[in-house]
Amino acid sequence: MNFADLLNPKLILCDLQAESHEMVYLEMLEALKSQCKDISEPRIILKDILEHERLVDMPYDVGFAIPHTRSAGVSDLHLVLGIHKKGIKLQDCDQERSKIIILFLVSTETSKIYLLILKALARYFSSPGMSDKLASCNSPSEVISQFQKDKVEINHSIKAEDIMSTSMDCMPESGMLGSAIDVLAQTKRLHIPIVDSDGRLIGDFNIDSILQGSVPDYIRMMDNLNFLPEFEPFDKILKNEDRTPVNKFIDHEPNTCKRETPLMDVVIRFIKDKVTCLYVVDETMHPEGVITKHELISNLLRS
Repeated sequence: MNFADLLNPKLILCDLQAESHEMVYLEMLEALKSQCKDISEPRIILKDILEHERLVDMPYDVGFAIPHTRSAGVSDLHLVLGIHKKGIKLQDCDQERSKIIILFLVSTETSKIYLLILKALARYFSSPGMSDKLASCNSPSEVISQFQKDKVEINHSIKAEDIMSTSMDCMPESGMLGSAIDVLAQTKRLHIPIVDSDGRLIGDFNIDSILQGSVPDYIRMMDNLNFLPEFEPFDKILKNEDRTPVNKFIDHEPNTCKRETPLMDVVIRFIKDKVTCLYVVDETMHPEGVITKHELISNLLRS
């Protein structure tokens, strides 16, 4: 299904003029209310949208914004597309002005299609120049034609690529332990993909790697550890972290899946196999994304 099939020409606004994000959203919601009498009052739904933006912390940084929420004020799926020719900063954290704004509302019972549409739009607008191309349209028919021409297709099922994060800090196997620990601390992630000289995934570095490498076997066998100094297991590692190769601490059998792996397969691996991190890799084992419980929450349950 092409995204254009979901658009109502009467809900494509090609010349938004408001100068604040609340007024932009309100203008779009009022247009929706004029076409769909059964939705709640615009200001009630506006409150839901603003609350979701505060909750999710998702900056709009590619000239495109998709304010969205599940709302009890609607009973179906609703889309309003707006073009702001000058562009507008919708949130303080935005790096760029948004020219294309797609207001996306679904009922609290809708889930699957909601995520699939979000991911299809994210993929499309991640390509350079897409926002400016659409912003040059001057009529609803031009907008619809552009989406059709660019083949913005919505998947029929949720796959690993729809929920994975592409934000990864890969580290070469020749890296040092100190640098790996710094990455974990700075990114607040619990896993780092370790790659060879060709960029292929060969292992996973994680907090368990550090803990297991810090505590000698003889200490693990003791029943009474009260006599040990608190920090003793970590002293040696911290003193030598800048001279200790990270490859001594990695799991050489990282858990992987493909982009096309179905969502249910991913979930079952987290539950049944007690996986905590799945690297999404291509046919040559180059990492393309990562899925942890954080992605399941932020990209699926609270997308």
